[in-house]
Amino acid sequence: MSSERPVTALAGPRLRHTSGFRLAVSSTVLAVVAAGLVLYLIYYGTVGLINRTIEQQIIEETGEIVDGQSQATPASLVANMREESAEAPHATIMALVEPDGRVIAGNISHPPLVAGWSWYKLRISSEDRKKTELIRGHGVRLADGGLLYVGKDATIFSILRDRMDDVFGISFLTLTMFGVGGGVLLGRGAASRVKDINRTLLQAMAGDFSHRVPRTGRDDEFDHLAKGINVMLERTEILVENIKQTGNEIAHDLRSPMARLRSGLELALIEPDREQLIEAVALSIVQTDQILEIFSSLLRLAQIESGARRSSFTRVDLSGLLENLIETYHLSIETRGRTLLTAITPDLMLQGDSALLTQMLANILQNAEKFTPDGGRISIFAMRCEAGLEIQMEDTGPGIPDSLHATALRRFGRIIDTARTTPGAGLGLPLAVAIAELHGGKLQLEDTAPGLRVRILLPHT
Repeated sequence: MSSERPVTALAGPRLRHTSGFRLAVSSTVLAVVAAGLVLYLIYYGTVGLINRTIEQQIIEETGEIVDGQSQATPASLVANMREESAEAPHATIMALVEPDGRVIAGNISHPPLVAGWSWYKLRISSEDRKKTELIRGHGVRLADGGLLYVGKDATIFSILRDRMDDVFGISFLTLTMFGVGGGVLLGRGAASRVKDINRTLLQAMAGDFSHRVPRTGRDDEFDHLAKGINVMLERTEILVENIKQTGNEIAHDLRSPMARLRSGLELALIEPDREQLIEAVALSIVQTDQILEIFSSLLRLAQIESGARRSSFTRVDLSGLLENLIETYHLSIETRGRTLLTAITPDLMLQGDSALLTQMLANILQNAEKFTPDGGRISIFAMRCEAGLEIQMEDTGPGIPDSLHATALRRFGRIIDTARTTPGAGLGLPLAVAIAELHGGKLQLEDTAPGLRVRILLPHT
């Protein structure tokens, strides 16, 4: 029974759970609160001001009628009311009420019989129409138990207050509708983008890494997320393809040494002569070393590609490293009439791993030495450039055509006819590429016909 779980569709988020919807709703709440605060200030500055102005006028007119008399008589109050009414006959509502509730003076017959502030609806009938005025009034309790009522027409206050209430309601309703509507639109847009991402991830989970998350070009957070996912998928596709190719190439490269190893051991069993046995064991050791070298190189390549060695970076003198490498190899290179030309700019510094950089340069130099014929030339140059530091290693060997550069840089990508019989596993250049990329650089091949130039670009510090 298979232990693999079936790949199922990835459920997208519900509309109310999307960040766009939540952000829109949160923004709406904040906008409503802010609008409410602004409208309250407007209300307080208009309707409130009118109300306070009316109340202040009532207090002043009440004071003029009472005229500071703590024990004012009804007669004196009536005289003051008539005088005040004569100055503003239609602006002020007044009434003097006896303790038994009987109105003895004033211009209204049924005033509120309560002390303090109150609202009062006054119905006025005339020959042509009837109307109702809203009165804001204030009742003052007199010493004899009676009541003095003074009021002002506050109809405009009522109208303005009702209009403001309507504006408040419409504003809040409009903000809420736009906020919720915007939340629905944003939520659906976000859900659609997440659905595209989930669809691409589902295809990747099924083993198809060729699809990419679509981008809208708006350069929003989803575009940045899509870019990151696409880079990851591209890298994963390359790694998966490398694994497939590596598996096939390992099997192909190990078949010959394993077959020779087995044949040598069988031959030793058939003819157990001591000298032949020793020769067979020695050959077996050589074949085993080749196999171990392949696995060691693969492990080293995997470690480099994982980036684990980046934590050990220190300041490296690339010029000194190249000088030491040239001193090590110049004797073997200059045999058989070959020439070694060098030009190293001093004090080329960078952050890196000295051992890995040495291995990278040694791999390239060994390849140049291996394929440079008698009387040929190997050149090594290192200099500063616009991109940072540049190293060039050039030989006059058979070279590699441009069409085969990608193959040469691939694992086990040996491209000459005798590659399977020459020492090496075809991992030298791939290791060099991985080391260059680990240091933030790149490695390029250039066919110089005849010969090959390897250019390495590295960042400087």
